[in-house]
Amino acid sequence: MHAAPEWWVRDLNLTLDDRRIIEEGQWLNDKIVDAVNVLVAKQQNLTHCQSSVMAQNEFDAVDRGLQVIYDNHHWVAVAGDENNVFVANGSGESVSPLVARQVKELYRARVDVRGGLNVGVVRCMQQPNGVDCGVFAAAFLFEWACHSLVANRYIIVLSCVYSQETFAYTYCGYCCL
Repeated sequence: MHAAPEWWVRDLNLTLDDRRIIEEGQWLNDKIVDAVNVLVAKQQNLTHCQSSVMAQNEFDAVDRGLQVIYDNHHWVAVAGDENNVFVANGSGESVSPLVARQVKELYRARVDVRGGLNVGVVRCMQQPNGVDCGVFAAAFLFEWACHSLVANRYIIVLSCVYSQETFAYTYCGYCCL
């Protein structure tokens, strides 16, 4: 039988163990990332906040929103407003097939008849190690939530062609997933 959890912030499902993870600078788990997603959704008055573990199944489609999503032991920030969809990856300017699938699920209505989706890949500050991706993704989300998706004048995006096996990148406009 398991002992009852020692709550840190019960409304966000965070325990004292989660607090220790944050304080010690460890890799952020899905409960902490989900708390970030909930806080940002509340700040944006979004009624639909999805768990980061939905990557294992399928996201519900949204028209707009901000979300940290999972990418094979890595966290990535995604955002969409009425006109644009953006991805910010603290470990590079690439978009993995898993992230591409999740972004297409989230913004399903914007996927074209060929299965493509135009996405702005944001050139952003890069994490210095293999554990800070959750912190960086949370920072990108809070920045977007507190300001504007298009307020960042330094957005540099990539154009890519997606196939099942590879992405081919060139520096020019938007990325087609």
